[in-house]
Amino acid sequence: MRRLRTVVADDEPLARRLLCASLDACGGVDVVRCCESGREVLAAVRELEPELLVLDVEMPGMNGFDAVRAMQSDTLPLVIFVTAFSKYAIDAFEVNAVDYVLKPIDDQRLAQALNRARARLGVRAPRDRVENKGLVMQAIMDIDDSESVADWHTSQRIALRDGAHVELLDPGDIVWVDAAGDYMCLHDLRDRTHVIRSTMNDLLKRLDDPRFARVHRSTAVNLERIESADFLAKGEYLLGLQGGGLVKVSRNYSSAVRRYLNRRSV
Repeated sequence: MRRLRTVVADDEPLARRLLCASLDACGGVDVVRCCESGREVLAAVRELEPELLVLDVEMPGMNGFDAVRAMQSDTLPLVIFVTAFSKYAIDAFEVNAVDYVLKPIDDQRLAQALNRARARLGVRAPRDRVENKGLVMQAIMDIDDSESVADWHTSQRIALRDGAHVELLDPGDIVWVDAAGDYMCLHDLRDRTHVIRSTMNDLLKRLDDPRFARVHRSTAVNLERIESADFLAKGEYLLGLQGGGLVKVSRNYSSAVRRYLNRRSV
């Protein structure tokens, strides 16, 4: 049986222990870290590169959905949500091929979810991570109905329409953007993630802003919001961004970052 490197997250200590015990009883899982919040999950994914996340949805601050929105598509592991959602929400997960386990946890249902994860890992190539996040995002959108519609003003500020509320976002306040299927996640200086329907090419074309450069197949950053850059193996970088975000730069897109850093070196 394939052993899955797994990160677990639940803000309740007893729930975390029960979840880890259930995973241990199912077998074939190496829990590499237990987290209490979405922010701890983000740090664990960057540090440990797990294959699987088992996330409670309801956590204070950054919940499980928020954590997924904030993750770089190209590095997102498979996700199993632990949830108490209604049947309608469960259908959204099922249709979009994102697994879930209802609380209280049934070990047989958890084992089934783990087997589905193993099967998907067996056929998934690295390039499929973006599509995986797109499926997760579609399920989340179906559940919480938080999709924003983006319009453009002549000043090139983005008008984010969410129901009756409209917020104008200056492109300079965008720190980085991340593609997920038919959606784009815009991460701003206030540590918020705005989800809109768009492709990466269309968004960058509409921005038409030299400050933005692609750093991964599905990730672009505002170069002026880079605070640090660490060299990694295989010609990659890890960028530290304003607001505390960390984004990996692939070797194929590293030249734009290297040129920007060289221009500002002293």
